[in-house]
Amino acid sequence: MSDADFHLVNGLFCRLVDKEALSGPHSLTAVEGIVVAIWHASGIIGNGGLQYFYEQDLDPEAVAAAYDQIGCPECAEVLRLSRSLFPEPLSLAGRDERVEFMENHRELFEPLDHRFWECDTQMPQRLAEYVRSHSCPELASEKLIPQRFLNRRAGSKCGHRAINSRKNYHPFSPSFRPRWRFEASRSRTCRSKSCEM
Repeated sequence: MSDADFHLVNGLFCRLVDKEALSGPHSLTAVEGIVVAIWHASGIIGNGGLQYFYEQDLDPEAVAAAYDQIGCPECAEVLRLSRSLFPEPLSLAGRDERVEFMENHRELFEPLDHRFWECDTQMPQRLAEYVRSHSCPELASEKLIPQRFLNRRAGSKCGHRAINSRKNYHPFSPSFRPRWRFEASRSRTCRSKSCEM
């Protein structure tokens, strides 16, 4: 994975999350929806495995279909297999029931975590290629991070906090710190030396 691929997709993801928050999920095109679904799911699973994924209200089949679209069928297969491990009533149940089932059957899900992490290393390059070949030129631009996330002079109340929380969000980021390894990173506070809280 090149830095250019990471910055392209991560910048686009940040921009699309803002668009979705302002205008709703129906404002995203099909290509944009694929970017958001994959980057979000990959970040969550990379941070804490499939248990973190099933703690969210994400549709595993929709995410698997998105992985198929960009040419990562191995990741799609792992997601579908993990979904099939739940008894049918639990697959439609709430978050707490799914998490309890996963905690009681860790031996089923842990090998899938590792398999997904291995397969997902190809994703940033393939997703960047997908964006470049399927979207309009402004979406494929390298200058995608909204200005308010670059405004470091705004201090911790604006710029730093947003930059740090997003920069450390995805496992492919060089500065990523997974929550399961560093409990302190659950805090969304700024850790910049130049930022006074």
